[in-house]
Amino acid sequence: MKKLVLMIAAVAAMTFVSCDQKKNNEPANGEVAADSTAVEAVADSAAVEAGDSANVAEEAVEAAVEGAEAAAEEAKDAAADAAEAVEEVAADAAEAVEDAAADAAQAVEDAVKE
Repeated sequence: MKKLVLMIAAVAAMTFVSCDQKKNNEPANGEVAADSTAVEAVADSAAVEAGDSANVAEEAVEAAVEGAEAAAEEAKDAAADAAEAVEEVAADAAEAVEDAAADAAQAVEDAVKE
């Protein structure tokens, strides 16, 4: 009988120890909530960083567009300056041709008179 009582007591003690260990291994509801809150905070932080990255990318695109517009305007101005220079050279060349033709005509006229 003593052995039976000792065995029941040992089984009961083992059951209490086993249940206590299982209870310590499982997180309490507060711990789960804290973990999920931490995960949500990390997710929110990642979303904010993604938003910031998108804003930086948008600003970079805007800067690139502004740079391209400025380069196009400079190219347009350079083309206008080049066209003006070509017109001036053409006008000078036409004047030189007229002067040469007048000189040649004068030379022919002087040669005919002699």
